[in-house]
Amino acid sequence: MTPRTALHAFAAYGIEIEYAIVDCDSLDVRAIADRLLADVAGAAVNEVADGPIAWSNELSLLVIELKTNGYKLAWSFSEYLNSLEKNISETMKEKKKAD
Repeated sequence: MTPRTALHAFAAYGIEIEYAIVDCDSLDVRAIADRLLADVAGAAVNEVADGPIAWSNELSLLVIELKTNGYKLAWSFSEYLNSLEKNISETMKEKKKAD
């Protein structure tokens, strides 16, 4: 792991997006964030880092948080959203194959 240079306040930033976990048919909330992370990581964890995206459980099992993995000094929000969509799609495809 490469050590990071200390940054001054507001010199870099990241984005966090929190999603409620719901049943795709009924839209009932599902308290399964811990199982979702364990399925992706292969073990019980609180966070999964996957390239530029990290997934974590934030306070409630009803919510999954997707965020930047580390910080960047300059970046494109559009690229981030595309990366987020690709990451989730690939993970869900892999999960369906395994089931």
